[in-house]
Amino acid sequence: NHVWAVGGYIDPANDLYYLGIILSFNGTKWTSHTSSTLAYLYDVHAVDSNHVWAVGYQSTSLFYNGVSWSEKYTGYIYKKNGVSASDANHVWVVGSDGGIVFFNGTSWSFQSSGITYDLRGVSALDANHVWAVSKFPSGVLFYDGTSWSVQTSGNPLDGVSALDANHVWAVGEFHLTCSSSIIVFYDGTSWSHQYSGTENRLYGVSASDANNVWAVGDYG
Repeated sequence: NHVWAVGGYIDPANDLYYLGIILSFNGTKWTSHTSSTLAYLYDVHAVDSNHVWAVGYQSTSLFYNGVSWSEKYTGYIYKKNGVSASDANHVWVVGSDGGIVFFNGTSWSFQSSGITYDLRGVSALDANHVWAVSKFPSGVLFYDGTSWSVQTSGNPLDGVSALDANHVWAVGEFHLTCSSSIIVFYDGTSWSHQYSGTENRLYGVSASDANNVWAVGDYG
């Protein structure tokens, strides 16, 4: 009964701009929210009905407290592409030029990713298990509670979802052709490829359990 979606689009034919879109689903219907921003929103993450974060273009960061959305300064990252929280006191935001900011429940601070490529997505399992994905060649980064390091590399990835420490999926495109999708899976020890069944680039993935995982991408 608590589902969130964010985005934005431009209708050039009619010179119309629909930006800062936030929708919520209560189990019956979708409702539009006032976001107070004119930026594209790229990602949203909810810990509970009173702790929801959304991020987007032009360093935009928004927070929902159960009543209304407001802008929050989290530190400058030009494009904030992904947000994930393991709880209200452990929130990560990733974006352009390898930027990562972390919220401890009181304040935001930068964390060093060690790379300069854009980070596209992040998934936080707990304070010591956080994965972020980036453009080629960095691939997957992992945070162990102390520092970030490259866990695997080779293909540009756009989305990541961690079910538990032994079930993590990441999706993107195969860099040699830039025209076929890629799915990689982490079993707690190593990453391996999984067949996607599509040649279209994949942008997002979400796992509800080990046997129910969804991925979305180009062309529906």
